[in-house]
Amino acid sequence: MPIRPNFLERTVFYTLNQAPAMMLDLAGAIAYQAVSTAVRLGVFDALAERPMTAAELAQTLQAQPRGIEALLRALSTTGYVDFRDGHYANSAMTRKWLLDNEAFDGPAMTRFWDAALTTLWPHAPDVIRSGERPVDIYKWVESDPALNSAFQQSLVSTASNSGADIARKIGLPSSAARLLDVGGGHGVYSLLMCREYPNLQATVLDSPAALEVAALKVAEYDMADRVTLLPGDMWTLDWGGDYDAVLLFNIIHHFDQVANIKLLHR
Repeated sequence: MPIRPNFLERTVFYTLNQAPAMMLDLAGAIAYQAVSTAVRLGVFDALAERPMTAAELAQTLQAQPRGIEALLRALSTTGYVDFRDGHYANSAMTRKWLLDNEAFDGPAMTRFWDAALTTLWPHAPDVIRSGERPVDIYKWVESDPALNSAFQQSLVSTASNSGADIARKIGLPSSAARLLDVGGGHGVYSLLMCREYPNLQATVLDSPAALEVAALKVAEYDMADRVTLLPGDMWTLDWGGDYDAVLLFNIIHHFDQVANIKLLHR
């Protein structure tokens, strides 16, 4: 969980400015790396079976006891595992958000951000100077099936937690019958919109790789008769017509003003 300074630390760091507050950001980065390492090693999955000592966990994961002990101490300090009677167990937070959770796939989000932080973020200074991106994020994601799956599952987590509320607040008229979801990827927003509006039919437009997860979600929601998947390039494909509404969720922030005006004109 986020690093939370106590009262004295907040006074020293924030009020008096007598210590470098950036160290808290560094501590947060280290805490994330500990969680990422635990996910990649399978620490939380192993502890889901039963509480273990550090030595038992090391044996289970075929890892060095000293490294596992150091990792567990870091995870305990930041609230991801509990330590009691010499044994480590997943905390309530970990059980809810990093294990089986239909609404939030913490491990998938970790796998995606690991890749993004190591591959894309180092280019940030050059991007800020030039305004040019070295890679297209969607092409980069889709170049690796495992990364694409992690990326789409991360987006599913966001949509699953907020999508139903968004669908209610959009307030489509009851007469609305056709919806186009441009760049809809996983399809969850369209599925939740159809659940909210019984007369609605939706078409999700995105690349074939992005729609792989959408096909699974359509089957999961049992809405194949109401949600259609349209693979293709949103810039060149004929969208069709007679739509009552068009969704552009998590799309326009990737493009500049010129590209977004072109997209909206479509």
